[in-house]
Amino acid sequence: MLALLKTNFKISTIDIVYWGIVYCFILYAFEGPIRFYSDKVSFREFIYTKDIVLLALGTLLVFRVDDRVLTSRIVVIYIYVMSLFGLVALLNGLPIKQVFLAYKIYLILFVGIQSYRLLPELGPRLLKAMNCLALFSCLGLIINMFCSFPWEGVDMSIGNIIVDTSRTAYAAGGFKRVAGFGRNWSNPAYFALIATVLNYSYIKHIKFRHIILVLVFFIGILISTNKGAIITFLIISFFAVIIRKVPSYILKIVMLATLLIVIALPLLSWNEVLNVDYSSLVSRIIFSSFKARVEDVWPQALILIKEHGSLIFGRGIGGIGAPQLIFEPSIYHPADNLFIYLYGLFGVFSCVIFAYLGVKIMVLSIKDSRDTIFVAYLILSFLGIGVIGSALENGILNFFFGIMLASLYSQKIKFISSSVSDLPS
Repeated sequence: MLALLKTNFKISTIDIVYWGIVYCFILYAFEGPIRFYSDKVSFREFIYTKDIVLLALGTLLVFRVDDRVLTSRIVVIYIYVMSLFGLVALLNGLPIKQVFLAYKIYLILFVGIQSYRLLPELGPRLLKAMNCLALFSCLGLIINMFCSFPWEGVDMSIGNIIVDTSRTAYAAGGFKRVAGFGRNWSNPAYFALIATVLNYSYIKHIKFRHIILVLVFFIGILISTNKGAIITFLIISFFAVIIRKVPSYILKIVMLATLLIVIALPLLSWNEVLNVDYSSLVSRIIFSSFKARVEDVWPQALILIKEHGSLIFGRGIGGIGAPQLIFEPSIYHPADNLFIYLYGLFGVFSCVIFAYLGVKIMVLSIKDSRDTIFVAYLILSFLGIGVIGSALENGILNFFFGIMLASLYSQKIKFISSSVSDLPS
């Protein structure tokens, strides 16, 4: 009887998590029109129902019936670290509302961490939903290239805060960025990237329609001009073709190299070692935003942390990135790099996080199942986007990155048995 109750609970939990996450993702995919039309009917708070759903999911998954203790342990660590550096933020003078806004951003990451134990059933189920949402998101970008939507550039007031319904801007170099049905140009790109990863991981037999779908996703990513997503898409697509033909250590080397690049680029920028020069149109397209980061954006991050925080402890939760837009607009910094972002939050503890990631990547069992291949591609996405972006501030990505972090936590550190078996004969 007890086993039956556990099975029923597990099935109902998967259903609740699946539909809850799909609901949240629908709001992300169509955030532009949803914000615009909910403002028209004076129900501006509707978009925030996703936060209520995520809070309910997080609570449900904490109080679960399960023989495994994996998720509970990582949840304890997560809560401890977030609480500790929330206190650091308050000691650095950040408003408590700014800290809680950051906690709201990471709520879906928390749900993703706990959803890892459901991945064997949840992953394939999310495939169709993400394909649909990614397809609509990409079509929205394509349409937006030729005509404007009524929600573009419109502001709305929620309480005493002015927020935009949909952002249209210009990238460095003068290239227009459109958001389609989303609130910003990155969300459609991330929908397309994650949907591509799910297809590569869980589709057993690739058919012509799958190829067409992935090509549409790539077009959408190109239109978004999100270079991190573009490069990551190409790398993951390359490995998806050769994954069965090469040993796992090749993929691990690429992951570790990307991790080192994430750390090295801002450090070189802070020491004024990097110098980016371009003259041709092609080089301006490729390197204009990178040049801006190297010469201006990344060095300003170090100044922010030194003057408004601590080089040892960082600024704490909410101390860099999106929460600043509302509470610290005069010193707002986007980070635009995963190392800078984590260093801004956690100080030197971010080095411990990166070292831990590197060790866990080395002992990762990649080809054990489709789930482990999926996690490997998520790691590439996490690090690839993190080279020139703040990957942990996006709600779409954060759910899957939570799954990734829990998966890495589950890997046992056995250097001899894990690494030697993966070496070429």
